[in-house]
Amino acid sequence: MIKNKEEYLIALSSIESLMASEPNTEELEKLKVWTALVERYEDKEFPINPPTALEAIKFHKEQLKWHKIYI
Repeated sequence: MIKNKEEYLIALSSIESLMASEPNTEELEKLKVWTALVERYEDKEFPINPPTALEAIKFHKEQLKWHKIYI
């Protein structure tokens, strides 16, 4: 388990060094483990809450450029 920011940065570095791993190798298995650990840490430390209904509508309007339409 990753318990703090220092361990998190080490894990990210390990992932980076394993990104070119070949299929069916021990390195690829290590990459999978590190990735799962980082994902768990990020979910805990940096949660992303779903938007409220109003935030979602505003975002959608911006994507459609409706915010420039004046009624």
